[in-house]
Amino acid sequence: MARICGWFGISRQAHYQMLHRQQERQRQNEYILSRVREFRQRHLWMGARKILHELRPELLQKGFMTGRDRFFELLAQYDLLLPRHYQKRRTTWSGLWRAPNLIKTLRL
Repeated sequence: MARICGWFGISRQAHYQMLHRQQERQRQNEYILSRVREFRQRHLWMGARKILHELRPELLQKGFMTGRDRFFELLAQYDLLLPRHYQKRRTTWSGLWRAPNLIKTLRL
């Protein structure tokens, strides 16, 4: 193993630390996904931000550090994000008229 690690320019210790980090990250992801699925069973339309807000104390208690962006990427990877609902902004009503056009009949 030392020879293979030497080819890549890393130590054996660095290799095993990387494996440990990957396994730990996978364990954290599985836990987070299971909790998100539990939330979604009870609250079908609860958004990712609100779920993260609800989960954050629990995650910190377990020692899991996850930020908003990583949380969103994880949910997107497993198709757990809800579709965004855009509300069309209505600035003016172009077809609305309030009074007859007096300029048409104006004589100068």
